[in-house]
Amino acid sequence: TPSLTDDNIRHIIYKRGKTALGRLLWFEVIGLIVVLPFIAAPYIHSLYLPRVPYPAFTKYFFIACCIISFCWQIYKVQLLNKIDLKQMDILSGLKIISRYKLFIKRELFVGVAFACIILGSFCYEYIDIISDQGKVLFYLFNMAVLITVCLIMLVFYKFFYKKNIESIESSLKEVKEMETDS
Repeated sequence: TPSLTDDNIRHIIYKRGKTALGRLLWFEVIGLIVVLPFIAAPYIHSLYLPRVPYPAFTKYFFIACCIISFCWQIYKVQLLNKIDLKQMDILSGLKIISRYKLFIKRELFVGVAFACIILGSFCYEYIDIISDQGKVLFYLFNMAVLITVCLIMLVFYKFFYKKNIESIESSLKEVKEMETDS
């Protein structure tokens, strides 16, 4: 039976890290493709729900968020494309993935803040229109929507991003340990 050599072990470790990196890159590219059509959401909403149009601030803030998100997605894709697990040294790979990890943590908080601003500014415009009896239900519904959005973001970031980033970090650290042991 063939024995596992250091090169075989390194190949297995790199392959695991490359799989996680591929998943992250794939998801960022999907995000890049999906974010642009969202610019049309306020206009589509106004078309199908003309009695409840987007307030001007909300519309322009939402469109600005989509454009910023698109540029941010491009930056993250470029950052992930810099990582070449086979060719680059371990320290450079760890620096890039640590930077990406920090960006993802910040992105979660910024995303929650943007969701709060968008939903809050949308709802604020309709407070005076709603009857006193319906205000409590209106507040509860919008709070439930906001909490649901935040929970979905938190769970997704925790299970998708964190899992894949940790897999890449683990792979790079294992290779680093092998190199120091040799």
